[in-house]
Amino acid sequence: MKALSYDEIIVPSEYKQQITAKPKPASREIIINKMYVGGYLSEGDNIGHEIINLYKADDGKNYIYLNSQGTIKLSRGENSITVLLVRKFASKIYKVLAKAGGITILDFADSKLPRKERYKGQVALGLTYGGVNLVDLFNENSYRGSLEEEKNAYTTFVADRVIKPKNQIYITDDESVSDENTFFIRTNKGFGKQTLREFYNENEKLESFTDLNEIIENNELWEEVNTTQAISELPQPQKDSYFNFLKIIRQEDNELAFSNMFAHFFNINRGAFSRFTQEVLSVDIQTDFTIKREKKNIDLLISDKNNAVVIENKIKSSINGINERHDIYSDQVQSQLKKYYQFVTTDDEYRQKTVSCFIFSPNYNRIDLSKFSCGEKYTVVYYREIYNFFVENRNLFDEVPYFKDFINAIYRQ
Repeated sequence: MKALSYDEIIVPSEYKQQITAKPKPASREIIINKMYVGGYLSEGDNIGHEIINLYKADDGKNYIYLNSQGTIKLSRGENSITVLLVRKFASKIYKVLAKAGGITILDFADSKLPRKERYKGQVALGLTYGGVNLVDLFNENSYRGSLEEEKNAYTTFVADRVIKPKNQIYITDDESVSDENTFFIRTNKGFGKQTLREFYNENEKLESFTDLNEIIENNELWEEVNTTQAISELPQPQKDSYFNFLKIIRQEDNELAFSNMFAHFFNINRGAFSRFTQEVLSVDIQTDFTIKREKKNIDLLISDKNNAVVIENKIKSSINGINERHDIYSDQVQSQLKKYYQFVTTDDEYRQKTVSCFIFSPNYNRIDLSKFSCGEKYTVVYYREIYNFFVENRNLFDEVPYFKDFINAIYRQ
């Protein structure tokens, strides 16, 4: 008897579809988890839930909290997930802290569950860090001045491994700021400004996924093994050699604070500042100079009989354009740089003097002056040069209050 082929067998269509259907392959997905951001962390003594992400729990496993609520759709567990842990570093730049792989979503982190049920699941898990129960760790957190009444899940994933970079690496959505340590990630509209987590699935956002995955799979960038530690394994904290008062008041990146300090320490030893301008700025300023703060919005305007020096101080910000206007005869953006230069070259008090313009910038904040009208009139002076000068000439500031804090604050930049 002739054997019948599959196509010759009469099978109801619904069963035939089940027989022929192939299992859907798991897609790969990268989640960018933005840590240590938002006003929540600056309220009272709140501890960010993401603090657990770079430590092992006492059970020896790595658990990851996904900002901002710790929840996720369980259906995403069908994907092969890698979580990239990052923090905001500068305008359009994120510092990569670690990558977490071998991700499993915890059942109680289901976004469809009521908040109370998620919290019950967290309590039942019984995680401890350094002997302290995880749910107790956040009990004193407040929201708008009152203790948080609604508890939530404080973990989202368990990870097989959390791998840190060998050296500092960064990601950006602005191709103009990319370099050997800062990788450009193609996106349709750039990284989200408000969202604390972003999903990049290879089937939905292929270009972004490809760029991120190249970083993740580049073994030269990463430690070979999981180097995270449990709290009990951590060494005793060492004294911070570069501690300064700005750290106490959480103003280490405050441009206004730095501009005020520059004005103070430039003025407190005029001979030292004259040497600074000669050696660092290549301008011969005499000791009878004057310093003005925020004159016509200029951070520092310093002048003597023959010179006018404009200093614009930038820490984690870029050059401010003027309503995105361009010059009539070029593609350059009109900006505060042009505004300041035009002022000192036309104002009766300064226009007869030799004008020199500078931008003080941390070494990581690369500024492309070619984009801006009058950008060629400015010279970028990096904080490393400023720091080196004051360290080499620290004897000129013996017994000057807060000078050590000043140079330690510069060192961080």
